[in-house]
Amino acid sequence: MQQNSDKSIVPHTNSSQRFTTLSKYKVFVGIVGLFLALAAWSVASPVGSSPDDDFHLASIWCGDGIRNGLCEPGSSENSRMVPLALAHSICYAYNPESNATCQDNNLAINPELLYETERLNTTGLYPPLFYATLGLLASDHLQLSVVMMRLVNAAIFTILFTLTFLLVARKFRSPLLLTYACTLVPLGFFLIPSTNPSSWAVISIGMLFFLLASLSLEGSSKRAIATAVLAVICFIMLVGSRGDGAIFASVTVLSSLVLYPPLRKFRIPILGLFVFFVTAAVFIFLSTGQASVTTEGLSDQTASATKHSGFNLLLFNILNMPSLITGVFGSWGLGWLDTVMPPMVWGIGLIISCIVIFQGMTTTNKRKNLVSLAVLALLFAIPLYVLQQSNAAVGAYVQPRYIYPLVILLVAISLVPLTKSTAFSINFAQKIIIFFGLALAFSISLHLNMDRYISGISNPSWDLQTADGWWWNVPISAFSVWLVGSICSLIFFWVAASEFQRNVPQSDKVHKRKITQTEENLEASRQQA
Repeated sequence: MQQNSDKSIVPHTNSSQRFTTLSKYKVFVGIVGLFLALAAWSVASPVGSSPDDDFHLASIWCGDGIRNGLCEPGSSENSRMVPLALAHSICYAYNPESNATCQDNNLAINPELLYETERLNTTGLYPPLFYATLGLLASDHLQLSVVMMRLVNAAIFTILFTLTFLLVARKFRSPLLLTYACTLVPLGFFLIPSTNPSSWAVISIGMLFFLLASLSLEGSSKRAIATAVLAVICFIMLVGSRGDGAIFASVTVLSSLVLYPPLRKFRIPILGLFVFFVTAAVFIFLSTGQASVTTEGLSDQTASATKHSGFNLLLFNILNMPSLITGVFGSWGLGWLDTVMPPMVWGIGLIISCIVIFQGMTTTNKRKNLVSLAVLALLFAIPLYVLQQSNAAVGAYVQPRYIYPLVILLVAISLVPLTKSTAFSINFAQKIIIFFGLALAFSISLHLNMDRYISGISNPSWDLQTADGWWWNVPISAFSVWLVGSICSLIFFWVAASEFQRNVPQSDKVHKRKITQTEENLEASRQQA
């Protein structure tokens, strides 16, 4: 049998089936690793550690209306009586020297110990869906309720990620994996299993983009229906997370439509779905309190004052805008911005994401260039506009998590393929640098985040154990949680690396082998000559 025959290149059926079965098991292991890595982050910090958790926890406890002992009417239309434990839970906020032991004996919810607050979502500042959903888990057991909410968010991400991976076209699977792999550490792993509504925006935006792109190219009606249903779920989560989630949803839908116009066969129903998404997003945005930011800006007495104004303020913000971008990868602190990550963490994420974006853009066309530049422009323009309207400088009001979803979308757009093959392939050395580098950053950031709450930054502990430190009242040690979480992240990144290479279509592999073989034959001919 000749070496350049098709039979010598295409694997036999039995070996192909065995490979497919092995791959399924590998993907399953990777999914379990992803969930357990998120679960480790869900217990890596105490109650109240998410940014602005005094607002969000109160909104969650009142997310399903008035309930005795949990959320009772206040003295005004916009105030509510909520458990005093919610306020006590953030006793360590803005004070990294303090660990979470200040919560001791203050987290028990007593129906007779309520306090009145207007710092919650009674004015419609945020869409009610996120708070109403997690509000189903609110109870008089504060710690248990919060951990359950975090685990539910981790499960939602894992399930949606798995279904998206299975439903999207094969050429989108590797870009989907790489998009989330290189943008989740550390901010995504912190936010997803949290009680902050930004978690849903992070979860859904990338998946919505790849689902819509795949839907436009889908030729099977049954698969198209399943893809459309999952896209609707992701869309609802995105617009139901934050007021600006509707803006992100509109940008995502339009980006997908420009890059992958629907096939002629399903053009009318798919275009109708896209129009519905954009119309619903605009309506939802205008119905939330965050729409007023476009005319009034933000106001907060605790925000940093600035001596700049007008054009000087604009110039200052433009020059300092990159700090918001690097903050997405951890240069700003986690939690209440008081858990600082070292350059080893955010440097790895930033460098890898930049490499991935530029490598992905090596395969491009006019539409891809247009969409990429548009999203990049929005990534700068939206925070700049809000800061100018608020007469504030970078560092006040706008935090990296506000623009984080657009970073995920930008990476996703840069990776989408323009042919039947994946956007690009990576060799073994590149896989080691990308995926195991991310696993290292994950392990470091998880350890530092846990240590900040267990012992405080003034008394670091490598084994995450101190005599007077904080930890959950469970028989599992903090070090065990960190170790298991780190191992599980390594498993996920390893599976992502192997699956990324595997998802190059067989036709491309055959083509590459033929090219290699042709080069070898030419070289042999030269030697014989």
